[in-house]
Amino acid sequence: MGPNVIPADKKKQLIDQPWPEVTADYLFAEVTLKGQQLMSLRQGKEPQLRPCACIIPLLPKAEPISLNHAFTLLSMEFETERKSHSGNVFQRGYVVRKDRWLNLHDLRDRGEWRPLQPSTQQTQ
Repeated sequence: MGPNVIPADKKKQLIDQPWPEVTADYLFAEVTLKGQQLMSLRQGKEPQLRPCACIIPLLPKAEPISLNHAFTLLSMEFETERKSHSGNVFQRGYVVRKDRWLNLHDLRDRGEWRPLQPSTQQTQ
């Protein structure tokens, strides 16, 4: 999430620059998958994420049905001045594999996608 649009009191709850390979100027929140994250392949289009229930530790009452929904809920909570609360989790989402932070877009575009298992994801 964009640090310039988040109130100072809420910034403290978010993760700042978690790993050297993450060069984006964003703050992060943890999202945990409840099941396996799959992608739908679409002829002539980029694959898209299938619904997968998540847990957002910072929003314990939230019940997101997908990573995209989790991003929207986090944006609504922390980026209160934004007019739109949507975003591309492929560009702004990361997964931790073997102690490395990997961008979902890069995994998809390099053909390294494999189903994400229930575990911690990070979204900006």
